[in-house]
Amino acid sequence: MSKAKAFTWDPDDFIIQTDELKDIIFELSSLSILAGPGAGKTEMLAQKSVFLIENNICPWPKKILFLTFKTEAAKNVKDRVSARSELTKERFSSKTYHAFAKSIVDKFRLSLSEGERPDTGYDIIFKGESTKQKVHINDIIKLAIKIVRNNGKISTLFTASYTHIFLDEFQDTTIEQYELISILFSSQRAKLICVGDLNQSIMRWANADPEIYNKFERDFSPEKKMLVNNFRASENVKSFLSKFVIFVESGKFDNLPVLTAGGCSFHFFDDDLKEADYFSSVVEEKISSGILPSEICVITKQKPLEYTQKLCDRLKGKEIQHVVYGAFQDSLSEPLGVIFSLILECLLSRSPKAWEEINEFYQDLHYLDLSKHYDQSTLHDFVNFFSSKKREVNIKNVDEIITFINQVIKKMDFKAFKAKWPQYKSKDFVDFTWKELTAQLKKIFPISKSACGIISLFCGKDAVQIMNIHKCKGLEYKVVLLLGFEDDAFWSYSDSSFEERCVLYVAFTRAKDEIIVSQSLTRSCISSGKKQHSNTKLANVEKYLVEICGMDYIRH
Repeated sequence: MSKAKAFTWDPDDFIIQTDELKDIIFELSSLSILAGPGAGKTEMLAQKSVFLIENNICPWPKKILFLTFKTEAAKNVKDRVSARSELTKERFSSKTYHAFAKSIVDKFRLSLSEGERPDTGYDIIFKGESTKQKVHINDIIKLAIKIVRNNGKISTLFTASYTHIFLDEFQDTTIEQYELISILFSSQRAKLICVGDLNQSIMRWANADPEIYNKFERDFSPEKKMLVNNFRASENVKSFLSKFVIFVESGKFDNLPVLTAGGCSFHFFDDDLKEADYFSSVVEEKISSGILPSEICVITKQKPLEYTQKLCDRLKGKEIQHVVYGAFQDSLSEPLGVIFSLILECLLSRSPKAWEEINEFYQDLHYLDLSKHYDQSTLHDFVNFFSSKKREVNIKNVDEIITFINQVIKKMDFKAFKAKWPQYKSKDFVDFTWKELTAQLKKIFPISKSACGIISLFCGKDAVQIMNIHKCKGLEYKVVLLLGFEDDAFWSYSDSSFEERCVLYVAFTRAKDEIIVSQSLTRSCISSGKKQHSNTKLANVEKYLVEICGMDYIRH
């Protein structure tokens, strides 16, 4: 254990400086941190990063590396760190595991044998077999591992470049991801900080390693820390979760004292038509009470588009904006998605904030120094181009809007995108992302009644969020509706499966104020609503939710 006693930490006023948080911030050793839902894990990572750099524990020009699974999470942490301190902006590298592995392959591919070496400018593909021209996304980490094993100097380079490596959602780390990290930083010169929640381990289907914490403790001898204070949920929801987590951890339905969990309810319907009528009214009432549509989330175990079709029809009839998320959500979080939405906003509305962000994006993309006359001229040329092209656009025509966005991005120079973000060297990935963005814009365009409505609906700012459980991980809402608590949706569920128990826990821990669960005897997306569902797999959980965790049971 090594404490940074001589250093200072000056956090923002809104942060609650608990003893457990201070203990993590000032600890200089490698760390293994278990964080509970709502405990402020992301903000802790941002504060820890600023602390390390401002106190010169991570001395210039060395950096901090943050690795996670989702592009959205990588961007979120990067934005928080940059907002906390100017010193950290260029010295905090935030990447997904796949983007990190690809950067290794791109720089050191010549370390591979001729037969397995990808060509220059290879594409990343998501289907089919890897070739020299196209590498499957699942093979990119394998290639990075081979490269590092072939050349021991590469690990020396990385340990010389990074003093600290943050590993987010560590419980979901795969065997190959951990192997890459362990061989790169096995010298222990760099400090590794892993953060995760065993109660949210829902990625074992993707080869996540159930022994990952034991391996990390053996290989890097970290100090073990806890971050468990839940600052997100209401007292009622926290009480409910305190009961449910006992089942998640043990898989046992112990005879515990019965709890009354206000704001948490279980609803049974004869069919999904009655379900849709009821829940659309609930959503309407919540919005009328002052809750923003974007603070309401409808979650399904799978196929959110099919499971919520009837509900979406009712919401549309009540003119309640809603967005069903899928791959689009990930695409919107990409740098390409961010600039797409900013250009859209500047085209359709007078938004000084969005225009400022576009200018900053362009400056960062081209590393402009506005104290230099040439760089000023470069930015001025881009501004003039944007303004002149904007005047030519018929904003009532979605195809013209998409053409304009494409023209602006081309003017920005997409080669610069490829240089800054390696994933855009893959034409397949660019095409996939662009298709998701444009398809979503075309989808919402006819149902929005104003330019501002298009912006809000596209970005999901003023819309009810609808998604599956895996998509909602890491997000939070005032009200969560878990729709379709049935065996057909949770077909792989078993009380003895830790992963499946965690899936439910993830859904419930998205809520701050209220949890509503629904179950329907028949559902139109299954056997055209003619088949009655069997709920034997979930029967024990349903009983536990109501009789122990205190959910109100309401039969409609």
